[in-house]
Amino acid sequence: MRGFIELMIDWLKWFAVFYAVVPSLLARLFGFRALRRIRCANRVALTFDDGPDPVYTPRLLDLLRRYGVRATFFLVGERVEKYPDLVRRIRDEGHLLGIHNHRHRANWLMSPFGVRKKQLARTADAIERCTGERPRYYRPPWGLINLFDLTLPRTYRIVLWSVMGWDWWQASARQRLRKQLLDVRGGDIVLLHDCGETPGANRKAPEAMLGALEDALPVLIDRGVEFVRIDELEETAEQLAKPSRLKRLVVGAWLCWERVVAAVLRFRAVGGPDSLLRFRIAKYHRRMPLPLGDDVTLRRGDRIVELHFDNARLYRLSLEASSAVQLAVMLLREVERLLPVLADTIASSPKARLARALYGISLIHRGPERFGFRIYDLPDGFFTRLTGVYLRLLLAAVHPSGKNRLRERPELLVPKQIAMPLEDLFRRHGTRRGHGEPRSASAGETA
Repeated sequence: MRGFIELMIDWLKWFAVFYAVVPSLLARLFGFRALRRIRCANRVALTFDDGPDPVYTPRLLDLLRRYGVRATFFLVGERVEKYPDLVRRIRDEGHLLGIHNHRHRANWLMSPFGVRKKQLARTADAIERCTGERPRYYRPPWGLINLFDLTLPRTYRIVLWSVMGWDWWQASARQRLRKQLLDVRGGDIVLLHDCGETPGANRKAPEAMLGALEDALPVLIDRGVEFVRIDELEETAEQLAKPSRLKRLVVGAWLCWERVVAAVLRFRAVGGPDSLLRFRIAKYHRRMPLPLGDDVTLRRGDRIVELHFDNARLYRLSLEASSAVQLAVMLLREVERLLPVLADTIASSPKARLARALYGISLIHRGPERFGFRIYDLPDGFFTRLTGVYLRLLLAAVHPSGKNRLRERPELLVPKQIAMPLEDLFRRHGTRRGHGEPRSASAGETA
């Protein structure tokens, strides 16, 4: 009997090592299946665990808003259900929501089923009911990971930290935490807490955290530190990663092929050879008429100005952008700059003026409305499916977080038609001189 007990104790020791200790070491020391920091010059992610808290979270949000800082909040599911309005405020003020289990319990003490169904999924459901968005990022309490956490679906991303504030103790005084915050480096993920009600914490500890942040934020911002959410930091990591030789060869071959196609189809640059936009005069080939409003309907055989992005230029912009958000801003500014050039170029060309509308097909169809475009679904069929496959492959190649975009919310990656009557283009974006006549096109702009 004694030998059996000793055998069971030995077995339990080895089970504990492989179920709990080894996975945590793999994630903590080597970043296996977990994000703990990246190498970048000036981006830092502030993260806050254990909330929301009705006393400290509103004060923290006020502080972050005052300095224009965006952060990530890993929420406890029970508290999400208790304070839904506070959760919605966190989301509405631009912060990212993550999961911190439904109850603040260590994953070492739970079965894989208990972690995934009772903790992870239950908290994700609570956040989704509250905000309409399902969280992707997950921080296990105390950073303790069990063996099966490393096999979580890729819809979840484990996030640890590189800087621990030790701010759940009241002994972690304001000055000590302030010094620690001032020592952060680019790429750090900083662990802080906006609630002191979890086991082992001091109820008043977040008071010191708020004071230290108040002291440190203006100093760090003056140094050029940019505070970002975890998803933005991860996008930075993807952007800084050097493309593989295979990817460079594939992208190079693809862009060469696009140059050949552009030459054969006689696409023209808008405003210069390095322009983001290309266009050509073509015919509308869809069988279904496309109503554009104001008694304008695009019918099969009608002449159109077909609009395309130059993917070589798009790829270079993606390499310059530090995140998907920055790339989107760069694209919007470039399109805003080029549309007046395109309008005046078309207005100056008798052949182009015979067209009825500006027309294109794109995955980038959230935002063109601001320029006057109207968005239409493509009729289901072989061409639509083929176009969708092509554009998704293109997104994976040129977008700084293209692979993530393909994994997350793929239902949004559907090609659509965008169109605008030419008269709307002239009215909204054309530059006129003299007696209502279009200005002469500059050299290199004539269609």
